[in-house]
Amino acid sequence: MFFDDPEKIIEIARNTGFSIFVLNQPVKISNKKTIKTAKSQTINLAVDPKDVLEVKDDRGKIRVDQIREIEDHAKTKATKAQFIIVQNAETMNEAAQNAFLKLLEEPKDNYHFVLFVNSLSSLLETVLSRGEIYVLKQENPLDRPLDTDDETIESAKKLLSANFQDLTRIAAELTDKKHHKNPREDTKKILATAIEILYKSYFKTKNPKFLNKLLKLINCYENIAANGHIKLHLVADLC
Repeated sequence: MFFDDPEKIIEIARNTGFSIFVLNQPVKISNKKTIKTAKSQTINLAVDPKDVLEVKDDRGKIRVDQIREIEDHAKTKATKAQFIIVQNAETMNEAAQNAFLKLLEEPKDNYHFVLFVNSLSSLLETVLSRGEIYVLKQENPLDRPLDTDDETIESAKKLLSANFQDLTRIAAELTDKKHHKNPREDTKKILATAIEILYKSYFKTKNPKFLNKLLKLINCYENIAANGHIKLHLVADLC
């Protein structure tokens, strides 16, 4: 769902046990109003820093041990609202996300879990299904055009609707060096575009079928990015 005022984030979070906010602005814990500059906009959360445990990525990653620190913190009984805020939550790997899910299995009184992400595409289906998802309307990433060329968009759409035979053919075409000088990078680009198209479709429709395919695409992308066999993963991971 959408919201149009970043100053309502804490109010929304206070009424939700677990919320996910899709934002493209940096967020700071502060009682001051939102600061606007010519280049960017910083969202300041109007909440007492004493009531917040903030987790940030370390060199582009959020580790499992950081999530376990949250678990230790949440063992303390709270008599007023406490906010567990994870910045750049899309940098959690699968292990960290699974550890986070365990925190949600037994809800704690007065604890509110908040994820801030730039994109939903790297979050597990199980995480997405547990939280309430909010997109800042004035900075709605769903309305942005795809930042790539028309040929890549067309290839991504074909990949999304492909059956087994189509995937076999597409895999052969993508690995044909007569047409692709760098098959791995071209394939990653097409997969990334397909992932973006699919997560936007899911958010607009809430159709769980999109989530199932989204996980397959993400898995395929990660395998190919890790130098996996392109043809093998395109067919095996996406069937």
